[in-house]
Amino acid sequence: MSLMNSAPANSSRVPKLKKRFLDVLSGSVKLDPRGTTLFLEGLCAQDDPAVCLDAITESAHGLSSIQSAMCFDLSVQFMNGLGSTVLGYLLRASDVGGNALDNLLFHVVEPPIFWDVFVRAFQQGALNEDAQLVFAKMLSRLLTLQDRDTTPYRDVGARPSIQESLIASSQHEIREMGHLIKHILSSTSSITVYDVLNGPGGRHDNDFVDFCDIAILPTADEILCQKPSFLRATYGDELETSETPIKDYMDNTFRMLREDMLFDIRQEVQTPLQSGGKYRGLRVAGVCMVGVCTGTSDRKTRWGVKLRCDRDFWQLRGIKDEEDRIDFLKRDPRGSKILRHQSLVCLASGEDIISFGSVNRVEELLASKPPVIVLQLDGDANICKTLTSLRMTQEVQLVQIDTATFAFEPVLSALKTRSTSIPLSEEILFWNSESPLKSCRSKISLSHIANALISDPSLELNGLLDLPKRVSLDKAQAKSLVAGLQQRVSLIQGPPGERLLSNS
Repeated sequence: MSLMNSAPANSSRVPKLKKRFLDVLSGSVKLDPRGTTLFLEGLCAQDDPAVCLDAITESAHGLSSIQSAMCFDLSVQFMNGLGSTVLGYLLRASDVGGNALDNLLFHVVEPPIFWDVFVRAFQQGALNEDAQLVFAKMLSRLLTLQDRDTTPYRDVGARPSIQESLIASSQHEIREMGHLIKHILSSTSSITVYDVLNGPGGRHDNDFVDFCDIAILPTADEILCQKPSFLRATYGDELETSETPIKDYMDNTFRMLREDMLFDIRQEVQTPLQSGGKYRGLRVAGVCMVGVCTGTSDRKTRWGVKLRCDRDFWQLRGIKDEEDRIDFLKRDPRGSKILRHQSLVCLASGEDIISFGSVNRVEELLASKPPVIVLQLDGDANICKTLTSLRMTQEVQLVQIDTATFAFEPVLSALKTRSTSIPLSEEILFWNSESPLKSCRSKISLSHIANALISDPSLELNGLLDLPKRVSLDKAQAKSLVAGLQQRVSLIQGPPGERLLSNS
């Protein structure tokens, strides 16, 4: 029987395989080279990975049997077949396995007879995609082992060849694991495993601990990611004990506002990329990069890639003169709707998203034959993937996404620039009844007016303020004016239309 068989071939073998697995655990059948494959296939035939894990842990022969069976065959065929299937099956119990699963996996990789070969096969590119995913999940699990020395696994994860292969994988889930491994390795030892896995960073290529590093426009991996975005669930309590309350406030505000934007984008991006899906918006097939646009000599703009269409827009057909085409794009309602300035577009290959960008509408280029679109990109990951795909991918299409990102982008950009300071934050954001009110720091000294009103609230103000008419205040009005003159922030309330300063 070949070790390539990763699961029972037919249902009639399942009961026998299950019995062989349980017989080995009970000790009634000794594990020998001939029975190793049956034992491992019997493990994968168990109905519930969590129950299977419990049976292995409770058995006096369980851990040693798994350890021996995984080291019996070290061929690439075993790594790509039954070996990775067993590990993938056990890792399905990761949500409930806890320390029991960690202990079992540790016995698989220590001594590192199997693990060293598995790592070497990945580095050499000998593993198929299923085995690569299992390797990535195993490595991320080993990096978070508690009460064990994780140095050997950190050394493996830190190898550039390992990280680059994971992050550059064509399979989305493998890329996600690569970003998680990179995030775990970059985290300090003082942070708990729970915080590393559930805090900010590591979900995809646009998820970072510092929100200022997050590109405003999403990446393809971010849109495809099924994990919930990081938001501060106990935000109020965190602010009271945080060492950086302003940055945490801005972090939370940025992430929540951006999540509103992403929800709309996720909804809009599905229809145009589905096979045969009807889409009313603009879809341009066959775009290719022909250069970079930085504006004109007298008006520079942020750089963008120039994408040439393979055919003319149907709205421009029949308009031959260049000046007429430009005039149509600028002034005609039909032309002005074509790729509005700062509208969101998606580059895709088939049903696979490449990246997102915003349009820099240059009518002179759009009027070319064929039209040239200027696309501005945001974020290192987006830029690298876009430029690589435009060079390597045969057929790239551009799809306009009907989401008002231009309404979000200025606010999100401003939040980034104000990440450490907000004017009047102590009085407006973090004030409570026990907070002292700070005095006003005006270049013009107004203390003599405030002091005079404190001494005599009924004092006439025309003499102090050099007013042409007589002005007098009641006690409430005088108190409000003094607060406005002395405090950095004050609130003056009154019924609609009431005059706070009465004059005669």
